[in-house]
Amino acid sequence: MTLRKAKMSSRLADEREQFKKDCSVLNSSVAELTQKLEHCENERSNLNQTIQELKTMIVHLEKDKEALSSQLEENWKLIKKIEPFRDVLDNFEMEKKFLLERDKYTSEQMERLTKEAIKNMGHQNHRQKVKYVETLKKIAPVIATAQCDSSKMTQTPGEPRIPFKGKKMLSESECMCPVCISLIILPVTFPCNHSLCLQCYKETVEKANLSCPVCRKRISVWARKIN
Repeated sequence: MTLRKAKMSSRLADEREQFKKDCSVLNSSVAELTQKLEHCENERSNLNQTIQELKTMIVHLEKDKEALSSQLEENWKLIKKIEPFRDVLDNFEMEKKFLLERDKYTSEQMERLTKEAIKNMGHQNHRQKVKYVETLKKIAPVIATAQCDSSKMTQTPGEPRIPFKGKKMLSESECMCPVCISLIILPVTFPCNHSLCLQCYKETVEKANLSCPVCRKRISVWARKIN
């Protein structure tokens, strides 16, 4: 009987010790789980804050999107408004190019005609040559104006003027006016391809003569071109 009680006591002691160990393990697990739960709670709080920030950002982005759409619509309206003026701007560029080409062409013609005139006046004294060159320089603005006016006459309505690109240099015979038999500084050509000096051309226009003074061919349209 005593031996049996001793065995039971030993067994109970072992079970008690095992229970204590199990309780210790469970307490450790509970502490670990509690720590993990706190970490998860912190993570959830951080996620909720991030979600709230993202929602706020989405609201701002939607507002920016609406503002951008409104701005794009305004830009399209402005583009449609300025569309008709693009051709005008292009024409201005062509006009600028035309003026540069015209000035270059006029300078080249003046320089060439001056050299030819000085060469042809070889028998005259230096003072006469200088006087002739000065006269050519004085009428240069008239030449430029006549070129501009003549270009406007031949310009098709709604189209930019064409620069003097590709113009050939005039020969000595082409520089002689068939009316006044003098050197032509700026030939003005009729539709029948007969050229006059600027002065004879002006006199013909002032007289309202509708025919070429050379071939007497009637001219229906007073359009001129500068060679």
